[in-house]
Amino acid sequence: MAESSTGKELGSIPRLISSKNFIQWKTLMEAYFRREDLWRIVSGQLAKPPEQETLDPDKEDAMKEDEFMKYERKLKRYNDWTTKDAKAVYAIKMTVHTDYLRALATCTTSKE
Repeated sequence: MAESSTGKELGSIPRLISSKNFIQWKTLMEAYFRREDLWRIVSGQLAKPPEQETLDPDKEDAMKEDEFMKYERKLKRYNDWTTKDAKAVYAIKMTVHTDYLRALATCTTSKE
């Protein structure tokens, strides 16, 4: 099975094992997040957009076109943010020692 480019890049980042290598890990992770366009999410500069409710077909048919377009833009913004956040969470969890995973288990976003 071929390894993803993300997996290869993360493999070059030493695992966070203690406070002794935290600065190195943090510096490399920030560089990775910036390169992957995830830094604004991880740093909290780009806040999580409100979740959009799922439209039922009757409501969708009753919406004006401009309202529907606005809804779709908000939904895309939310989906894009959650996808990028999931990538960042994955990167963090894959680059820390397993001893830290318990502390990360309650985190719901990469910023946490």
